[in-house]
Amino acid sequence: MAKFIKALAKREGASTKARPKSVALCVDSEAILFYLWCCDEYTFTHPRIMVQLTFFLQILTFWGLRPGEVVESSVHRGSNKGIKYGDVTLSLVRCKEGLLYQLSIRLRNRKFKRGVESETQDIVLKEETEPRKRFMCPVTFFLAMALADGVFVDQKIPADFVHRPIKKTANSREIHIRDDKKDLPVLRKLQGNSISLDQIMSAHSMLDYLKSLCSRCGYKGTVTCYSFRRGFANAIDGKVSQGRMKQVLGHKSDQIFQSYITSVIGIDTQNVVRQKPEDSTHVDFSRSIALTRDVAAPRPQGSLLDKRHLDPPDELIDAIAARYPNRPHKEVRRLARKQPDFSMNKLNKPTAPAWLDGFF
Repeated sequence: MAKFIKALAKREGASTKARPKSVALCVDSEAILFYLWCCDEYTFTHPRIMVQLTFFLQILTFWGLRPGEVVESSVHRGSNKGIKYGDVTLSLVRCKEGLLYQLSIRLRNRKFKRGVESETQDIVLKEETEPRKRFMCPVTFFLAMALADGVFVDQKIPADFVHRPIKKTANSREIHIRDDKKDLPVLRKLQGNSISLDQIMSAHSMLDYLKSLCSRCGYKGTVTCYSFRRGFANAIDGKVSQGRMKQVLGHKSDQIFQSYITSVIGIDTQNVVRQKPEDSTHVDFSRSIALTRDVAAPRPQGSLLDKRHLDPPDELIDAIAARYPNRPHKEVRRLARKQPDFSMNKLNKPTAPAWLDGFF
């Protein structure tokens, strides 16, 4: 096929251009999650979506998984297959940093191995100990979802995880999950304004959330789930053997990895030829999505808070309802938002204007 395309390009002038493939590195994930939790004004339909999106992005960043290996694949729509609580083992383990919580996640839906129990693989995610990086701790966000779903046998509230008892002779202690919760998907979709009780999030929906978030964050161009998979592949390139590279990425051939390499050569030749240490940080910056980011770029509609996202004060609603007793409640709230003194100042709670009685 490749020879045919090259020949066609010579004979017919067919284009040989490749579609641009963005690369998102770990530092980009950190910037995106910081923006999501500290700067983003977008109002999600349900707050759990923020937690799910964070956990999903952390898995892509730390393990480079395909989205269909975490949530429901678009190819297997309606299967309701992805990571479920029964696939997760939460343990308290002894590490050089002390006693840490650790997640072991069984991947039952890897490409080429879906449904083959003998070829399932496990990935490990451990608790983040650096205080300034706690927002990148996958264990924290998993616990937030698991406690909300009530999946543990003994632990019911966050305080139950503060004390870390373990036998002196044991290297780990498993935190048991209830049998009736093991078939429950961890990342679940919206149904109306609520989170589904048993239906998993689709890869397409997760992609929409991610693309919208990156757009609000100021990244130009298209950022997809595979941007983070390519970032992971480029990050571990040269640091692990070809065999381990193929295993972790789930590739059948070593050659497939070549399509993940960014077109920007990752060598600081200016420093190398002058016998200086490579500036790898700048090299990574130059070949990642961070290069074209503009935090002041125009944002999509609905990204910023406006009067539609704030509730008018009760006294203002009551005053308008008294003035228009036959108006439906929805119309009364709409009129309240139109009042000039219904301020958008986020530091001050909106209050009813003093001259309200004479306004109508």
